[in-house]
Amino acid sequence: MVITADETIIFFGEEADERNLVAPFLEEICDKLLPVNRAQPTLQIKILDLVAHGLPPASDRRWKALRTFFKREWFERKWCLQECALVKSIICYLGNWTLDFDLLLLAYELCLQHGLDKINAVIDFTKTSPGFLGKSGGFHGVTRLD
Repeated sequence: MVITADETIIFFGEEADERNLVAPFLEEICDKLLPVNRAQPTLQIKILDLVAHGLPPASDRRWKALRTFFKREWFERKWCLQECALVKSIICYLGNWTLDFDLLLLAYELCLQHGLDKINAVIDFTKTSPGFLGKSGGFHGVTRLD
């Protein structure tokens, strides 16, 4: 991670096992779940209802890719999140993708809220600090660089 006065650049590394799945999937999670949260804030989506809400079934390989991504060492380092909270702009890179950090955090929060971390232990949220959610101006925060 490179930190300047106003900007943090995060390089999560190459995509490895994620095979171009994680970046667009984060955006999909936000696109599908945020309207549900706005319409029914107390609703918790059950794993069996994923498809009814436009998400892939629990057996879809994107859930495993998401688990692999969130198991990266960066997410275990609390100081990384703390430093991100202190800057105005954060740019994230995952292989050839750029990720909007607010989108990443929103997807994280939505998965946690709906218990989607229990899909085959999709995401280990116990090692990071929930509740750190920045402003998000839209859900087009994923760009392929090549």
